[in-house]
Amino acid sequence: EMKERSGETSGKRRFQLHNRLVEPFLRGDLDLGRIQACQDRSTDPAEVAETVRRIAELAEGPLSAVGTVSYRRTSFESREPRARLTVDQEILYYRGDRVVSEPRTVVEVKGLGEMPPAWCRPILAGAPAEEYSKFLILARL
Repeated sequence: EMKERSGETSGKRRFQLHNRLVEPFLRGDLDLGRIQACQDRSTDPAEVAETVRRIAELAEGPLSAVGTVSYRRTSFESREPRARLTVDQEILYYRGDRVVSEPRTVVEVKGLGEMPPAWCRPILAGAPAEEYSKFLILARL
């Protein structure tokens, strides 16, 4: 997954990769054909190619994994208003020999229009709103 922010807008690009191909990808040793072979039918090959190109451009050489994050996610969606509520539980951060468990459940609401939408306000009632970044937490370990 690659996230980019420009002013008030942000974008996220994703593609699938088999676990055994992560290290060769990070080293820059994986050709686009092998990456494309990992995608499902609904994935736009041009988007994958552009994402791989952009990562290579930003990396300027081999990358190395800093750590890994695992979690169990449940999501709920609505069409009107268009919104998604995600619930991440059992969050674990792995960095080197360290394993850190997040004791809290992380709930996130994304969508268009008034936030949070009326249908999820009872779920969020009384919960403090705060910024939460799995990437930043992992980087600080």
